[in-house]
Amino acid sequence: MVNFNGKNSCREFDDDIKCPKCMKYGAYYLGSEVLKGKPLTPALDTEVKHFYLCANRDCKNEWEVTA
Repeated sequence: MVNFNGKNSCREFDDDIKCPKCMKYGAYYLGSEVLKGKPLTPALDTEVKHFYLCANRDCKNEWEVTA
């Protein structure tokens, strides 16, 4: 489920996400931020930033993906 209330607005574990730093699977989805457009009625000009935190205890890398 996507949460558009910004970074740290939720904390949902997803075992299908791979950390770009340690390359291990398992990360927490921390929320999303709408950069432009309306994500509930998506168009080509909609841009959303998603925030993640690696679940690996030794890594704890945070990153974002813009889609």
